[in-house]
Amino acid sequence: MKTSLGILALMLSACGGETQPKNNDQPIPPERLFQSQKCLTCHGPGGRGTPGAGPDLRNIDAHWDVDSLMLYLAKPKEYADSNPRLLANRAKYRLQMPNTQLSEARLRVLAEYILALE
Repeated sequence: MKTSLGILALMLSACGGETQPKNNDQPIPPERLFQSQKCLTCHGPGGRGTPGAGPDLRNIDAHWDVDSLMLYLAKPKEYADSNPRLLANRAKYRLQMPNTQLSEARLRVLAEYILALE
């Protein structure tokens, strides 16, 4: 039991948290931004998903556009609370998507990167 709680705490602490100030809008390569937000922890390399931790992010453009994904990334809990598909994902993966704490410009870069994953 202690091991499971320790692993869960480690996974939750690994999500989100950009290493640079959120108001720093200097250009950053999209893949590096994805990595700096620790998206790989739950969504895996290339956004392919990690069983039990996070869904596959490839080809999600059927459900998202840049603006809606930006809103979700900024405040995932609030956005998901009114979306049955996202509520089902939350129950399936049992981890809550963290707020990204990114500027609007960086949210756009991250959303565009995610939507381009194949």
